[in-house]
Amino acid sequence: MRLRLIRLSAALGGLLGASFVLACMDSRAMIDFYEVTAQSIADQSAVITFVTDPEATCLVRYGLTAQRLDRTAVDPMMDGQEFARSHNVPLDGLNADTIYYYQAAATTPDGTEGYSTVLTFQTLAGPAGASNANGTGGGSNGAATSTTDGLVNFARVSSGTTVAGVSSEFSPGWAGERALDGNRATAWATAGDGDDAWLELDLGQDRTITHVGYQSRSMADGSSIVTSVQFTIGGINFGPYPTTDPEQLYVYELGQTVTAATVRFDAVQSTGGNTGGSEIAVYGPQDP
Repeated sequence: MRLRLIRLSAALGGLLGASFVLACMDSRAMIDFYEVTAQSIADQSAVITFVTDPEATCLVRYGLTAQRLDRTAVDPMMDGQEFARSHNVPLDGLNADTIYYYQAAATTPDGTEGYSTVLTFQTLAGPAGASNANGTGGGSNGAATSTTDGLVNFARVSSGTTVAGVSSEFSPGWAGERALDGNRATAWATAGDGDDAWLELDLGQDRTITHVGYQSRSMADGSSIVTSVQFTIGGINFGPYPTTDPEQLYVYELGQTVTAATVRFDAVQSTGGNTGGSEIAVYGPQDP
């Protein structure tokens, strides 16, 4: 609740036109915006995150100038009528190496509207490629590879894969499924798990697996980057694999073929904070 100041002119004590200010209670709450940032910035996408107080629906207005925010996007986990404090809005179809202006907008259940200040971010110059880094050790640790030609990524919600277990989730908008949706502009984030982040996938059936992939999420302050990962498939541990650059999808060949219906991802080392991942991949040949 806040005070509204209403200026009135009236005759009082013989003074015509004297001006008075009355304090009236306004039942509508102001909307406060916190931590409005652009994250997971790629060449054609980014994710705008922010927190509102109180709970509100969310919208992001963006464009090529501060005076013309002519495009909008919403949180795909919200239907436009749901209210929350934590908001995650992916922006897709952006131009590479371009400065974008954006503004967070929100509406409370009583219809109060609010807007953040206008901020900027710049997309990357080109698509992120696969890393040339080698996995530590030998044998089943494998090495980063630049191709998965002819292989299928089974770690997709659209393929029937589900999250069987997770160390934690920062909020519904940062659920584990966000690392399995095929959109690197979204991400799974933990509630501060750091090196202890893990996610277990149920592939829905036995799959023949030859490669795994991972891309970290990151925060502007350098936290939340998982720099080394491990996969457990069919009771066998693979890795640890280096994944130091959050702008790259690292793909590693296992060095052997494993058949399994579940896969567990574990962070081994990180920069701490709300670790997770923007992409977790499990590759193998198409089922006959």
